[in-house]
Amino acid sequence: MLCVPLVGLIFAASLAIGILITPEPELLEALFGDISKVSLTDSVLAIIFSAIVFTIMYFARNKLVLGLISPDLAKTQKINTNVLDLLFLAMVAVIVALGLKVVGTLLMGALVVIPAISAKNIAKNLQNYGLISLCLGAISAVGGIALSGMLNLPPGPTIVLTSAVLFLLTLLAKRE
Repeated sequence: MLCVPLVGLIFAASLAIGILITPEPELLEALFGDISKVSLTDSVLAIIFSAIVFTIMYFARNKLVLGLISPDLAKTQKINTNVLDLLFLAMVAVIVALGLKVVGTLLMGALVVIPAISAKNIAKNLQNYGLISLCLGAISAVGGIALSGMLNLPPGPTIVLTSAVLFLLTLLAKRE
């Protein structure tokens, strides 16, 4: 599927462009995030866009799975896999954009990937996989923010490390 390599390409190219156009004093904040810069408006927009992404995923999940497993079969079902791939990339871009202020560009990739690979360790089926991934991502974010406040640590790295610990726990609990 063309979409998987494109995610890495778009992420790397976006990071490079961002570094080039970001003024020097703001570069550290852009790379590693700063939750104190998240405003009420940013939070409301994050909730709205997250709800939109979840809704789209809910209604498009069967077509997305079919397009992932068998693009040829999806085409015989009159599913435009190119549009589906573009939709998926757009949703990934929205999710990445939502997390950039909190964890920064360097750690955002980890926040997208680690809950998914953690869920893969313990999910019994594809539906559980999505739900578990969502829950692990939320637990990582909320737990990491709480830990960063209690331990006086930067939230971005703390969120990612919380996610990594959850991955290790799922690895231990992995079903055979």
